[in-house]
Amino acid sequence: MPIDPNNLPDDAATLRKIVVDLTAQLDRSLAEQNKYQGLLRELLEAQRTRKSEQLSKEQLALFEAAWQARSAEDEAAADEDEDGNENGNGHGHVEYLMSSLAVFTSTGTSDQILVWKLTNTGSLDRTAALGVEVNPVDVLTYAVPPRATQKVGDFPLGQCLTDATLPTPFGPGCWRFVFAGGGPFPNTQKQRIDGHDTRMNQVTLAKGKLWSSLETAISVGGATQVGLAYFIVDPKKLRVVRQGTLAVAGNNLTYGAVGVTGDGRGAIAFSLLGRDFFPSAAYASIDINSGAGPIRIVAQGLGPDDSFTGYNPTSQFGARQRWGDYGAAAFDGKNLWLGSEYIGQTCTLSEFVSSGFSCGATRTQLGNWYTRLTKLSIEE
Repeated sequence: MPIDPNNLPDDAATLRKIVVDLTAQLDRSLAEQNKYQGLLRELLEAQRTRKSEQLSKEQLALFEAAWQARSAEDEAAADEDEDGNENGNGHGHVEYLMSSLAVFTSTGTSDQILVWKLTNTGSLDRTAALGVEVNPVDVLTYAVPPRATQKVGDFPLGQCLTDATLPTPFGPGCWRFVFAGGGPFPNTQKQRIDGHDTRMNQVTLAKGKLWSSLETAISVGGATQVGLAYFIVDPKKLRVVRQGTLAVAGNNLTYGAVGVTGDGRGAIAFSLLGRDFFPSAAYASIDINSGAGPIRIVAQGLGPDDSFTGYNPTSQFGARQRWGDYGAAAFDGKNLWLGSEYIGQTCTLSEFVSSGFSCGATRTQLGNWYTRLTKLSIEE
């Protein structure tokens, strides 16, 4: 690992440890160098001797096998360090991140993502001496997504804010239960939900590869909607190993997050919503050989999103509706855990008002979104 000469620790004991560790690392490197030089010297000497003493094909094959085995050991050791383990000099550990670029371009599109490599994170518990590398990786073209449509249904908060006739202790109009003045506020159920902005929710390192996804504008049947692009990236070679997109005609996929097991089997968690679905929690399997599998719904939405962030006067009608902010996925050593948002209730305006704006304790006055946690065994 590189040592920053301008940011060395002041403590003499720590400096001595760094010197000792670097000396040991140099000794190992010199020993390996001498070993390779010896093997090459023997090979060249054998090639110069008379034919009867030259190496046979079998001996050359053994030499090649030994060389390849040693190279594989070196690469495995490097992989171990790249996966975040401490290397021999005690100053290891690597952390990877990925980010997108489309949101920062004038066109809202990009065909690259960035791989960030934070090195020497093992120094954070001493005197920090971090290194940062940022490299672009070519990928399929993706674009900032539009807002997502949702299936039409009861939306009592939006209806309440629009209503001007319902009797209340404060005067006519349901909106008076929420605001002291200024109403009624025109709202319709045609509100569109935030489709995110191509940020990557999370990145997972598994089997030496980085796995992630992002939302993208995607055309299906001539209509532009929100889909997901996924990427499996080799961080050493800075190239995509597998990539693709997920989309459902007439519907949208938002807030994707990839979780992967230690042996490279995973799932992309997301919310599914649109013409045919109220916001639902869903996922698709993913692996490095075949990419993404079919979409499975784990929690069917029961009604539309009905939250204050998408309504007048909190936001101008048509402005960005804050549909949650997250998706999540993690592997605990036995199971994959997925977290996605969905709508787990529905009720009419009259039920909303008569229940004290809770619809039987299934929602709050200003929002009705739920979080679904799903456990997948690694056999699934």
